[in-house]
Amino acid sequence: NARQVEKLGHQALYSVEIDSNELAALQNNAAVEYVEVDPPRYLLSETTPWGYGAVNAQRLDDGSAGNRTVCIIDSGYDLNHNDL
Repeated sequence: NARQVEKLGHQALYSVEIDSNELAALQNNAAVEYVEVDPPRYLLSETTPWGYGAVNAQRLDDGSAGNRTVCIIDSGYDLNHNDL
């Protein structure tokens, strides 16, 4: 009755949603090598990237936006940059 959520890569690794009875059955199944519970994770804090303030993005709203075309040329990233 397990509901497969995601197959991970090309190996026999799966992410599934199961109840406690199904978990016990998997842990006792000789054909299953390993079962690991993935506990829920919650965001503990939120930060705004430095660039948001640097370009005054907080001053822009949909009402002041128009039919503009923007071109962004991404030349890569600097591994020594403080944000990385």
